[in-house]
Amino acid sequence: MKVNIRHLSAKSWICAGLALITFALYFPAVRHGFVEYDDQQYVTDNPLVQAGLTWRGLVWAFGFHAGNWHPLAWLSHMLDCQIYGAQAGGHHFTNVLLHVANTLLLFLVLNRMTKAMWRSAAVAALFAWHPLHVESVAWVAERKDLLCAFFWMVTLWSYIRYVAKPSVVLYFVTLGSFCLCLMSKPMGVTLPFVLLLLDYWPLNRVLQFSVILPGTVSVSSGQKSGRQLVWEKIPFFVLSAIACGLTMSAQELAIVSTAGLPIYQRLAHVLVAYNHYFIVMFFPRNLAVYYPYLFKIPAATLICSVIVVGLISFLSLINFRRRPYLTMGWFWYLGTLVPVIGLVQVGDQAWADRYTYLPLIGLFVPLIWLTVEIIKSHIVLQILSVIVAIALVAMTSVQLSYWKNTRTLFEHTAKVTQQNALAVTILGSLLAKEGKLDQAMDYYQTALRYTPNFPEAHFFLGNALDEQGKLNEAVAEYQKSLWFRPTQEQTHIFMGIALAKQKKYDEAIANYTDALKLNPDSAATHNNLARIFHTLGQFDKAIEHYNAALEIDPNL
Repeated sequence: MKVNIRHLSAKSWICAGLALITFALYFPAVRHGFVEYDDQQYVTDNPLVQAGLTWRGLVWAFGFHAGNWHPLAWLSHMLDCQIYGAQAGGHHFTNVLLHVANTLLLFLVLNRMTKAMWRSAAVAALFAWHPLHVESVAWVAERKDLLCAFFWMVTLWSYIRYVAKPSVVLYFVTLGSFCLCLMSKPMGVTLPFVLLLLDYWPLNRVLQFSVILPGTVSVSSGQKSGRQLVWEKIPFFVLSAIACGLTMSAQELAIVSTAGLPIYQRLAHVLVAYNHYFIVMFFPRNLAVYYPYLFKIPAATLICSVIVVGLISFLSLINFRRRPYLTMGWFWYLGTLVPVIGLVQVGDQAWADRYTYLPLIGLFVPLIWLTVEIIKSHIVLQILSVIVAIALVAMTSVQLSYWKNTRTLFEHTAKVTQQNALAVTILGSLLAKEGKLDQAMDYYQTALRYTPNFPEAHFFLGNALDEQGKLNEAVAEYQKSLWFRPTQEQTHIFMGIALAKQKKYDEAIANYTDALKLNPDSAATHNNLARIFHTLGQFDKAIEHYNAALEIDPNL
């Protein structure tokens, strides 16, 4: 069947352009490898994932792993292993395809809601080509980001259809796609809040505001009161509450804020984080995979953050009648960042580029709508669009190149951040793998000068000392690592290995047992325990753990 390209609609051309440019921009990622930072537990060192789609893997995926509950993310990695095996390029290819799909869905959703085709295309282009989004696409372990966004967009699409023509079927389709969003990444819990914002603008469903929203093109079959709209979302909020409960259970061991960070410090850091994301949206420079937490925030930084966040919040509220897109967009941005903004501090990073994947849409929309309102000349808008597009594509291409491998990623991270203990530690571990133990140990010592209580540096220093046969010193470093982070499975395992070499079998068994409490599905830990019981002549226990190891990894 022949297609006459002259008869293709502008919308089709936009979709084709967005898809082709985005795919071409990110295609170099297909030649990248895995990175030795989270990719291990998600793919490369996870036998259950590498086994592909299995019944045991399916059951395992619905448990708590890697500090989260996201079964669809695990199943996605398993499917990739089923198709591509251990070839990193295939896993990256899936990420690129998902990002392209998310871009097209965002354009179609916005266009259907607003009937503003070119503005919707501009928002989708910003989403597709902004350097802050490289991390979510280039990092295999962040598949959960892309999946969550995909089902987020599908939920919005089905919700718009429900709004236009309400039916029980469409309502449950929307609810079902929201479930899939939550099963991909718990950051989706804010979606019911976003649906209420969209009811306000651009869907124009709120009865109290229906008269005062100029320029709104409603796709709704009728307005409802605010209370009715909230009641309509109750099942969505219930699912969000359940997902929050599951996530808190999964992250219980990783949450540090309530134990180590006072509330005033967390609140100050929240304001700084909101300001940080806002500023780097306009000036995306010195982007890194890991930013050290700011325990001491300069007064000028905090004051600036208070002014920026407070002023924009004030402007968006006083413009809720004349420019409702400002109110909707700003509160989309504020609301969707809540799960990761640091009120509950999970991990020790200050902020992360990947956290902006969905929230920045809330800034892109008012930015584009306000620009079109201010600049009346179509020629000026077209020229500006081309300049911005070229700049974004160039910066994203450069940022993507840093993700080629672990070394290039963390050399860049160490260069653009200050006293980054994690980056220096990982660079040291790469030297250790090359047999350059003395150089590696210098790196670990540097990391400990930056952050004396950094558990990863103590752990890798223990590894190096172990390889040098300095077992007592190695055990001492492992103990320091566990003192600062007692829930580190690998530290328990390696400490068990060092103790077993010293024939301190009871202590080794205790460490392996602690490791199994943290991860009952570790084939290596079961195997190590079996060897000790074998050595001690406790053959029944040895056979039990050998069997457990083989059940998890039949190729062991």
